[in-house]
Amino acid sequence: MVDFTPYFLLYNDIINRLKEIERTGWKISGIRDAETVAEHTFHVCSLALFISSLISRKVDYEKLFVMSVIHDMPESMFGDIPTPDKTEVDRDREKKWVIETLIKMGYPPEWGDELEDLSSIEALIVKISDCISTIFQGLSYMEGHKHKHLIEIIENNLEKLNEIKSIIDEQPIKTLIEFVENLAIDRLGKRK
Repeated sequence: MVDFTPYFLLYNDIINRLKEIERTGWKISGIRDAETVAEHTFHVCSLALFISSLISRKVDYEKLFVMSVIHDMPESMFGDIPTPDKTEVDRDREKKWVIETLIKMGYPPEWGDELEDLSSIEALIVKISDCISTIFQGLSYMEGHKHKHLIEIIENNLEKLNEIKSIIDEQPIKTLIEFVENLAIDRLGKRK
């Protein structure tokens, strides 16, 4: 029998750290008691489940769940580096960590590549969920703040969604993305 206890303890430590790490973009925007990485991950998992129900294509729910949970886990080791500041070295280090973690947990290491390359429907759903979660959290924070960085975060995620919309062939997802885009643009217009 394999001794899982050392990795189990490390895994729990990682999860506990994610519950304490506030997302950097929100902190830069002056948000006090900002959303944590763990809170964001829960939102991403919940959205991924919802989005997967919209499409006709078969989704591997185990893969979707694992990708949703693990997508920001490297931040427990390396911190939450805002996307515009993330270097190629940072991306490589995070990808390597994800692949090593997938292997330790008994999952295919290529899921890490798929997450990075958006080369599966599950990876695309996770990325869409990640962007939507960030957009809605940013819009929520804008209720009480008018920090230009909040607008930049929202606009960057809208841009990513638009890129995904051009490559995904599932009409319900395209419709959802357009709905989110229109809603966000409308709300941003009212707050600028």
